[in-house]
Amino acid sequence: MASLAILQPDARAAARLTAALSGEHGVSVHPIWDALHRALGEEDVDGCLLDADHPNRTDAAREIVHVRRRHKGLAIVALAERTSAVDYYDLGGLGVDGVLFGSGNPGEVRSVVHKALALARASTIEAALTDHLRSPGPEAVAWAVEHAGPDATTDRLAEAMGQSPRGLRQALRAAELPPPSRVLLWGRLLLAGARLAQDGQTVEEVAFSLGYST
Repeated sequence: MASLAILQPDARAAARLTAALSGEHGVSVHPIWDALHRALGEEDVDGCLLDADHPNRTDAAREIVHVRRRHKGLAIVALAERTSAVDYYDLGGLGVDGVLFGSGNPGEVRSVVHKALALARASTIEAALTDHLRSPGPEAVAWAVEHAGPDATTDRLAEAMGQSPRGLRQALRAAELPPPSRVLLWGRLLLAGARLAQDGQTVEEVAFSLGYST
């Protein structure tokens, strides 16, 4: 299972988050930023959920930037109360991988965390491949990891790369890489490996989550 750290001073909110996530992930709760920073420095943590309004938005933003700079591959989900479009923009600028407004129901909490973990893993893979594959290889593989599942198609991949399906196929061939369908398969397998090795999911759970029937 993935190891998650939660920065939440509100005991009730922390309990709701823990209840939603503890069945699938290992969870530790920290009421203050100093405790969270110690945990991130001493423990092997895959992701964290951070109260973006504690003690206020300005101070929290400074702390989130600090976490992002020190822990590049960490999945970060911001917990916030406001719901304006500007909030998405501001939180995105801090480098978070997901946003959860309000308390959220358990299914929503798990979904946001899963997507954030996938995005963080995709970013790590893209950085690792940059010196080994020619463009658009790293970007395409990263997208395939982030969006691995039954809804990932070659048309969506091409659109994300700013290409037509034919144009992407030609660009991959020019970079001595396989066609888009194979890149999507790579994404599925890379994310499956991460979920099996790090998240503690069963083979059946991973298969179903990625669109396989068995």
